Amino acid sequence: MIVQTINGFDVTGDLKASDMVILSPGGGYGPNEAGYKKQYGRTWGASNGGVTNRYKCDQLPANLQGGCYWRYN
Repeated sequence: MIVQTINGFDVTGDLKASDMVILSPGGGYGPNEAGYKKQYGRTWGASNGGVTNRYKCDQLPANLQGGCYWRYN
């Protein structure tokens, strides 16, 4: 499984540059939803937390479902 990590720079000022944000499939779109919307056309779940149960993983794009199921298994 692949996860993405980004540095903590955030235009809203909520994060420090030394913070790291780890993004996993189904875990939410993090501090900036623009990239998620650009790639998938929309977002799913809450910003930090993502989908709330395993069954909502079915609503994600096919390439994100496996990582989302991992979260709940």
